Amino acid sequence: MNASASLPAVYWNTGQLIAFRFFTLLFTLFILFNPNMVAFVYPFWMLVKIPVGWLTNLAAQWIFHIGLPLNDKISGSGDRLIDFMHLFVAFALSVLGTVVWSVVDYRRRSYNQALYWVTVLVRYYLAITMFEYGMVKLLKWQFPDLTASKLSQRYGDSSPMGLAWRFLSYSTGYNYIMGFAEISGGLLLLYRRTVTLGAMLTFFVALNIMAINYCFDVAVKILSTALVMMSFFLLVLDARPLIRFFILGQPAGAPVKLKPEFKQRWINVTSLVLKCLVLLLVAGMTTSTIIKYEYAKYKSTEVKPGYYKVVNYREPGRPQTQTNMDPARWQKVMLTHDSLSVYIAGGVRIACACNIDAAGNQLICFKPNANETDFTLKYKTLKTGNLSLKGVFMRHQMVAKLAFQSAYHSDTTLLLNRGFHWINEAPFYK
Repeated sequence: MNASASLPAVYWNTGQLIAFRFFTLLFTLFILFNPNMVAFVYPFWMLVKIPVGWLTNLAAQWIFHIGLPLNDKISGSGDRLIDFMHLFVAFALSVLGTVVWSVVDYRRRSYNQALYWVTVLVRYYLAITMFEYGMVKLLKWQFPDLTASKLSQRYGDSSPMGLAWRFLSYSTGYNYIMGFAEISGGLLLLYRRTVTLGAMLTFFVALNIMAINYCFDVAVKILSTALVMMSFFLLVLDARPLIRFFILGQPAGAPVKLKPEFKQRWINVTSLVLKCLVLLLVAGMTTSTIIKYEYAKYKSTEVKPGYYKVVNYREPGRPQTQTNMDPARWQKVMLTHDSLSVYIAGGVRIACACNIDAAGNQLICFKPNANETDFTLKYKTLKTGNLSLKGVFMRHQMVAKLAFQSAYHSDTTLLLNRGFHWINEAPFYK
C-alpha cells in the first residue's frame, strides 16, 4: 500500500511522532469508552468493559479516594463521576502507551500510512455524531416545543441548562439552522476532498456547542470538548496551507490528501463496500428511530392534554368511606405532555414533571419533591377522552377515573403570540 500525506517532510520529527502516538491512543480509547453515540462501537466496548471497570474503580479508590461503587446508571448526563474517571483512565493509558510505543518503535521515522486510518476513525466518529445531533434538531427532539409546565415556570426558578433549553426550544427555524450545519459538516467529513471544509465547519459548530455546555452548565461537557479536539486534529494536518491562505494571504494550493492505494483490487472494493455498509447502518438506525418516535407521538395524541375532573377515586385495600374522607383524595387533574398537576382536598396542588409513554400506556412521573420518589401510573383511554389511572402516587396505591373537561391552550402566552416583525420602531423588550 502506498499513501501520501500533506506533511512538511518525508520524515517526522520527534514531537510529531510522540503527538501521533498519544492522540491515536487517546482518540481510540475515548471512542471505545463512549459507544452510545456510535452504535457499532458497542460490541467492542463490551469486550473491554470488565477490565476498564476494574481500572476505573482502582483509580477512583486509590488515587482520588472516592468511595465505591461508582454510579453507572444512565441518567442523560455525559458528565457523571464515572465518565470523568473513564476519561482519566483513557488519558493515563494513553500516556503509558505512548511511552511504551516510543521505546518499542523508536526506529520509526514516520506514520504516514497509519495516519490515514486514524483520520478515517476520527472523521467517521465525528460525522456520525454530527448526523445524530443534526437529526434530533431537525426533528425538534432535542429542543421540543415549549409546553405548559415550561411556560408557567418563572425565570428565576430555571436552572442554567433549563434556561438554555427553553431559549433553543422557542425557535423552530433556529433548530433547522443548527441541524443543517451539523449534518453538512458530517457529510463533508465523509469525502477526502472535502475533509478540510468539513473539519472547519464541524470545529466552529462544536465550539459553539462546547461554549453553551460550559457557560450554561449542560451535562455534555466531555463529549463536546472531544468533538472540538477531534475537529482541530483534522485541521492541524492542513495547518500550513490554511495559515498561508487565511493569515498570510498567500496562494496555498490544494493540500495533498492521505489516500491508500492497494495493489489488490478486491481490497479497494471491500473498503468501498464497508463504507457503504456503515452509511446504510447509520441511515437505517436513524430511520428506525424516527419511525418509532413518530409512532409514539401519534399514540400519545390518544391522551388529551387539559383539565380533568376526578369522578371516581379509590385506594385498594382501604374502605371507600375512608378514601372519600382522606385529605389526599384527588379532586382535579391538569395533564400536559410534560407535566401532571393533581389538586387534592383543600385546594392543594401537587405538580411534577411527567412523560407520556404511549408504547407502554403509562405516565412516567418524576418526584414532585425531595421527600418522594419517581413513580409510574398506568393509563387507559376511555370514550370521549376520559382516562383511568392506576398506580402508586405519593406512596398511596390508587385507582382513579378522570372525565375530560377542557383543553389547555398554551398559545395564549405573549412568548408564543408575539411572532416575527421586520419593522420595530423600538425594541419590544418585556
